[in-house]
Amino acid sequence: MARVSGNVAAALMSGWSWLLTHSVYGVLRIIYRRDMRVMALYAAILAAIVLLVRWIF
Repeated sequence: MARVSGNVAAALMSGWSWLLTHSVYGVLRIIYRRDMRVMALYAAILAAIVLLVRWIF
């Protein structure tokens, strides 16, 4: 059981680290390159989260 829970924890930490590194990379692209595609992607993600939260509540 401990081996399985360790694998699950490792998979979760790997997923969070992937999300964190890609988020930081996207923010740096917005700041230094003014990349409009990344800005639009972040705006769409933010709008989707806001709409989802409004729908839930």
